[in-house]
Amino acid sequence: MIEFEKIINLTVDKLLNYLQENKNTDTKVIDYKSPQTLKEKLDLSLPENGVPLAKLIPIIESYLDHSVRTSSHKFFNQLWGGFEITGLLAEMVTSTANTSMYTYEVAPVATLIEIKLIEALNDLIGFPQGEGLMVTGGSNANLIAMLCARHKLLPEAKNKGLGNHQLAAFISDQAHYSFFKAANLLGMGIDNVVKVKSDHEQRMCPQQLDAAIQQSLREGKTPFFVTATAGTTVAGAFDPLPSIAEITSKYGLWLHVDGSWGAPVLFSNQHKHLLQGSSLADSFTWDAHKLMGVPLICSAILVKQPGTLLEACSSQGTHYIFHDDEDSAFDTPRAKATGILSSP
Repeated sequence: MIEFEKIINLTVDKLLNYLQENKNTDTKVIDYKSPQTLKEKLDLSLPENGVPLAKLIPIIESYLDHSVRTSSHKFFNQLWGGFEITGLLAEMVTSTANTSMYTYEVAPVATLIEIKLIEALNDLIGFPQGEGLMVTGGSNANLIAMLCARHKLLPEAKNKGLGNHQLAAFISDQAHYSFFKAANLLGMGIDNVVKVKSDHEQRMCPQQLDAAIQQSLREGKTPFFVTATAGTTVAGAFDPLPSIAEITSKYGLWLHVDGSWGAPVLFSNQHKHLLQGSSLADSFTWDAHKLMGVPLICSAILVKQPGTLLEACSSQGTHYIFHDDEDSAFDTPRAKATGILSSP
């Protein structure tokens, strides 16, 4: 026990020193080494037997010394950066508790926290009766949104597949690549994700969207899903939600907002106009680990219509985990919607 406490204290000291170094103006964001050079400097062997705890300290030091200092004020890359002490403390607590988010019974505090957070995010978006889940990244959230849209149009597809339906989804030519991955995973085909032209400010052109939908109908395809991006990866552009929503309503299509980067503008009285019309969407992706500075990964999929997640994502074979007790009403949709909705 003494050795255990000593190692914990030494590790915390190393982390505190690392964070302090990040504040120094002369500290580099990274002391870059080529892959071959770094491989020679690091001991990447996988020994048959484990090493004593004390030997972990130099390994930790080496890891920190050669990693990118994302909490440095000089770091600008991959849409996140900075350091929040509350986030670090939360990571320490959740890792120590090591809770699996399956049911209220196994994760009572975490479940209530997640429910409250989802309610708060839905209120900001304008989904007063909405539901949602914390998931493993914005790409996963976008996938689930597309799955919900498919289920609304073709509920039989969950059990019987797409059949002869050739679905078509529409995104801006500035949208995230995860929608192509989602199309692949859902079996609808990457070629059926249509890129809609953007304007000089890199926002989706509503007229081009309408034309693209008309073209897909002429080709015998079934339009079902449109994504508006709130904060594009390259330019940070916000697609015009009210105009896009008018078109999705016209054709009866699911409107998803990928707010992975830009959703937190809803906290700002000065900038929340960028997401005017968010309440018109059917689903919404939110990545708190980007503009909000929360440690990786902290993403949510938010859906306007309650019950959608369970209907679209539920599967069989979960009877050994879930119980019909008086507290099961507090279980999140994750409790029965297993598989892609699972998260640590």
